[in-house]
Amino acid sequence: MEARRGSRRFRLTGPLAALGGIALLVWSVRQGGATAVIDGVQRVGAAGIAIVCLLGGLRGLIRAAAWRLCLDREHRATLGAVFTAYLSGDAIGNVTPFGLFISEPSKIALLRPRIDVEASIAALAVENLFYSATVADRPPRRHGGSADVVRGVATGQGR
Repeated sequence: MEARRGSRRFRLTGPLAALGGIALLVWSVRQGGATAVIDGVQRVGAAGIAIVCLLGGLRGLIRAAAWRLCLDREHRATLGAVFTAYLSGDAIGNVTPFGLFISEPSKIALLRPRIDVEASIAALAVENLFYSATVADRPPRRHGGSADVVRGVATGQGR
């Protein structure tokens, strides 16, 4: 009975999340300017987009594997589950103005059915500390918000 309720909930939340993602994409393109986004996509080309997606996915996979390694063995979920939670939480943080305030709690919430919340919080905090230590020598970048980032990337002046 419990499995049916969970699958029914997934059938409802999956399409709602997809619609929310589409709405956020449309908002981002409007904020950045459709012409600038199209020009940026054309400049990068299909091969460039594939490489960027591959590298982004590899980065996420490595961070998910690191998060998983920070978990005690009795709380360790599959790499696939951790990777899915990592990518989903990271995407939520990237497309909303809330950044880390929403992405990290989302990752923990997405793994809640598989991992004890306290163990997940501790492991994610350790992984974030290690990750932060590896990028600590880079100066912080300031921008005016998501629209500036989209506009900058599309014009070749962003991150």
